[in-house]
Amino acid sequence: MKNKKRRLFQRMSVYVEILLLCLACSAGMLYGETGADAAVAGKLEIRTRQGIVAATARQNVPTGFLYDKVVPFCKINQYSGAADSKTLKLKQWRQIFFELRKSAVDKPPLPALASVRAAARQKYRARKVHAIGLMDLRYNALKKGVIERELLRSRQRTALAVPEFLAADFDTKSVFAAALMKAVTRRGGNITFVLDRSFYFSNREKAFVGIRLDLDDGQGSRKVALDQEISTSYSTTGEKTILLTAVEPDGSVQTSRFTLDVQTLDTPVPDETWVFESDIAYEQGKASGEAFIYLAETHQTLQQPIVLVEGFDMLNDMGWEELYGFLNAQNFLEDLRGQGYDLVLLNFDNSMDYIQRNAFLLVKLIQQVNAEKAGYSQLVVAGASMGGLVARYALAYMEQNNIPHDTRTFISFDAPQQGANIPLGIQHWLAFFAGSSASAQELLAILDNEPSPDDPDAYPSPAAKQMLVYHHLQTAAGKAGADPLQAVLYAELDALGDYPQNIRTVAFANGRGDGLGLNFVSEDQLIDYSYQSFVTGNVWAVPDSDERMIFQGKIFSTTSDISVSGTQPYDNAPGGTRDTSQQLAETDTGGNGDITTDNPHHCFVPTVSALDIETTDLFYDIADDPSILEKTPFDVIYFAVESSDVNNGNDAHMSVTSENAPWFLEAINYRGEPRDISHVIITLRVLAEIETDIEDLEDIDVNLNGKVDMGDAVWGLQGAAYLR
Repeated sequence: MKNKKRRLFQRMSVYVEILLLCLACSAGMLYGETGADAAVAGKLEIRTRQGIVAATARQNVPTGFLYDKVVPFCKINQYSGAADSKTLKLKQWRQIFFELRKSAVDKPPLPALASVRAAARQKYRARKVHAIGLMDLRYNALKKGVIERELLRSRQRTALAVPEFLAADFDTKSVFAAALMKAVTRRGGNITFVLDRSFYFSNREKAFVGIRLDLDDGQGSRKVALDQEISTSYSTTGEKTILLTAVEPDGSVQTSRFTLDVQTLDTPVPDETWVFESDIAYEQGKASGEAFIYLAETHQTLQQPIVLVEGFDMLNDMGWEELYGFLNAQNFLEDLRGQGYDLVLLNFDNSMDYIQRNAFLLVKLIQQVNAEKAGYSQLVVAGASMGGLVARYALAYMEQNNIPHDTRTFISFDAPQQGANIPLGIQHWLAFFAGSSASAQELLAILDNEPSPDDPDAYPSPAAKQMLVYHHLQTAAGKAGADPLQAVLYAELDALGDYPQNIRTVAFANGRGDGLGLNFVSEDQLIDYSYQSFVTGNVWAVPDSDERMIFQGKIFSTTSDISVSGTQPYDNAPGGTRDTSQQLAETDTGGNGDITTDNPHHCFVPTVSALDIETTDLFYDIADDPSILEKTPFDVIYFAVESSDVNNGNDAHMSVTSENAPWFLEAINYRGEPRDISHVIITLRVLAEIETDIEDLEDIDVNLNGKVDMGDAVWGLQGAAYLR
């Protein structure tokens, strides 16, 4: 083991020297397959006997990909198509794609990764099949020992010399890697796959003579072709390993293994799906989406609708099965349907869009539901996470503009009414490493609403800026702040009356209400990452006012140290949690060290934000305040109590638990305090021509037509039934 580490260190030392050489020569950066991070890479300039590698001189890089340009985080050598190739997850497949695209010597021959994901999502929505992506690519890499040779020769060169390579110095290698573009399913009992031609990326000269798939369903291998759909039924949940084999014209075989996570087998299919667009534009754009209709067990039409609004879907890849499966924890949705409620699940085409724009889509949906429903039952509108902000805006807008919403209850479920939190240090980590990591680059583009310029079709994502209490682009002079888009949203809400007024409002928080936060303190380390003396990426929780470092990054000679002061301790505050640190720690660095964390979770939506408590104290003891309803705009609030040892009893963000599910049912079923229906009895006595004294006609004439008739009795009974 010591010898192995010594050899690795020697190779890394060689790359450090060649990097410094290239810097000194102003010739850009050069990376080998055990090289450094491409985040510091400039323009590639490798001199060959034919000239600078470029569009007019690519004899030494005939594949168009020079892998030495990038750091090999994806362990590409493990996916060569050999029989012992490692099993791929979608995240690893995307990292391979990302690195190869960055290794292009000219204009990338591969599309932007975000556009591939968007195209896969559209195909899935249109056809409800799981597309298989396949990279079958040749690429070039410098042979072992070549860099050492050039380093030795460089000592006799002038300061302006650049490394010079011969055609024989380059190897041609291959990658054969398949993965499902949607690698999770909640309907494994009936699933369809397709080896989609749109996601087959190849620079090979000859086609395969045969392709076979083993879906790990007990049915063995079967022959398939491009664009051919193949269906199966899994009998168990869990991770499945699919094997794709391709036969070359010479009879040799290429193999790739990849995974499918079967979470459930039978998510119910919607009774109807409405596809629609908003009537009202915001910032010159309109929102669109789908509404999935699930009728109660005994209903043929909408009669008692509950509108459920989705939250911030960072990848925009949730469909009806994910929405239903996620919200049906504790059998919650099925219990509602069993009690006679009809479910309307709103799924945005772009959940990351302006909150206001998506709110106008909800306005359109509420109008359509009211037009379609039978009977007189008023709506319940519930928004999860960001969906709570969308619903708040939509209902307030409808009241302000005299648009009937016929809604009796608005439920805000762990919604960031005062903002959400992603640790500021982690945001800076993503920005620092975005040049080397597909996931970091994608998440950063979402946080910053700045898609890659070579991907004009990427979804805009201003909602992240609207919600985050601290945004890394607003870190300046040691101070942290929110993006200006957040102030615009709150100003518009204030102009609409802040919240809907003619309605019962209920707020749920996944965080504790007694002021007990997560089990670490401000300034504790969240991420620990260092590799030799070359790479560092450390993250600390934001401090409680005092100045402290929150991010320390290093890639060879490039460094970034971020300190802030005057912040509030959001990261460990009581609230609904997320496991962002754990996800980061699970990143595969391709052998370039381990990312670790002792604090895998952080506060995502503080309890005081979810309940919109009028306080600046994130640790305010809400449970101990007998006048707490005077400090919130909500009529009723719920919060978590200690139910587990995890995170001191602060539940995961948007989790439906055995503790809060009964509260939801109570909030939905509530129809007001018992009403006096004595006027209904008097009306019925009058209609039955029973001698009755009427002291005030206005007390009885509830339909306001100037007389006592059957309408007064009907309206009175409906009011008693539907407002309780």
